[in-house]
Amino acid sequence: MRFVIILLFFVNIFSNIVAQDKKPENCTLRLQMHNGNRIEDAVLRVGGQEYITDKEGLVKFPNFKRENLAFIRDNVVLVGYTGEPLSKKIRQGVNLVITLPKGSKLPPTHNELLAIQRAKEESEKVNKMSDAINHLGQDLDSIKKAKENIEKAQKLEQEAHLATQKKANEDKIKADEKQKRANEKAQILIGIIIFITLAIAICGYMMYLVWKKNEQLTKQKKEIEYKNDKIEELLLNILPKEVADELSLKGVTETRYYDFTTVLFADIKGFSALAQKVTPQVLISELDSTFGKFDDIIKKYHIERIKTIGDCYMCAGGVPNRNRSNPIDVVLAAIEIQKWMLEEKEKRNGDFWQVRLGLHTGDLVAGVVGKTKFAFDIWGSTVNLASRMESVGEIGRVNISEATYQQIKDFFDCTPRGKIHVKNIGEVDSYFIDRIKLQLSADSEGIIPNQDFWTIKKQKFRE
Repeated sequence: MRFVIILLFFVNIFSNIVAQDKKPENCTLRLQMHNGNRIEDAVLRVGGQEYITDKEGLVKFPNFKRENLAFIRDNVVLVGYTGEPLSKKIRQGVNLVITLPKGSKLPPTHNELLAIQRAKEESEKVNKMSDAINHLGQDLDSIKKAKENIEKAQKLEQEAHLATQKKANEDKIKADEKQKRANEKAQILIGIIIFITLAIAICGYMMYLVWKKNEQLTKQKKEIEYKNDKIEELLLNILPKEVADELSLKGVTETRYYDFTTVLFADIKGFSALAQKVTPQVLISELDSTFGKFDDIIKKYHIERIKTIGDCYMCAGGVPNRNRSNPIDVVLAAIEIQKWMLEEKEKRNGDFWQVRLGLHTGDLVAGVVGKTKFAFDIWGSTVNLASRMESVGEIGRVNISEATYQQIKDFFDCTPRGKIHVKNIGEVDSYFIDRIKLQLSADSEGIIPNQDFWTIKKQKFRE
């Protein structure tokens, strides 16, 4: 009884081994260089079927049996490879590694093999065209032989003419007429063939010249368009688009009067102190980065940057595109600039300059000055008072004049400052911008307007 149990146990183990060997598994093949670098996009042919290695140099054979590993190992062909024989070994289980010998060049990729195949196809097309030309030459030989046969027949007719004069004369006339027609046909056919050949050659050459000329013209056109785009881009960096268009069309621009604009001055504090701590390159880089952020902010509100003077930044709303909502737009830009400056200061643990902002609303004159280096600029008392609003302001605050306050008081909470003495102007009323009114703000800080803000703005200014 014990013997039977032991026998059944070994039979069960043996059957499991046989079943395991016959169980389908996934076989993985890896292609690599001698130094271990895996080769991707290479083509392997196994059993008449081609496989392409992935980025890891791997090819997977799904549902393969262990007993077929020898078949895979002995039948792997690296398509297009002409180097030394491949080194093959089973890595573990059903995995196979194929290694190119040391010093071998990389095998052709799948795309390269496709390119070679296409080249072969093109070569076959050329061979077919060559066969067609050879057939044409054979036709010409046939015509030539036909002509020779006619000449032989002519000689036979002349010999027959000696036997019967009358019949020979009639036959000769007929033969001459027949030969004449044959010669005419042969000459016409040869002429047609020559004409067609020359016409094809001339047309091909003319088409090549036209294509070459068009290619040159297209290249020149692209170069001109690229240069024009660069010139226009540089011009738009210097002048507003409307002014640049007028200058391009007329060569000059007219000075224009604007009855309702808002001018903003921003003066950076801490510039001189930082200049003593860092190199000029770092200083200018910081200033460029700061003014670049100002440019991004005012662009959202359709405000035109006029110029920078050292560490002073000037921009204006309502110029050159006229609108009645420019006081609102400039104030929104100003409080967003202040918010960004405070955030930067916190990020840098207080080691960042701050800005003083001043605004005034009124009329001014704008135009282009200069003959060789154009500059768009603005003039008038509005510009002077906006500059004074900045100079009598405070760091981290937006200081506005009475004229600006009357335009924006329905949208923003402001703190009156009373009469402020302004150099060369006298006593003027000014206000600090605190925030957007609570009911018109989308955030707790009063920086972002909500939908009601925009609706009221649109109704008030009819824009």
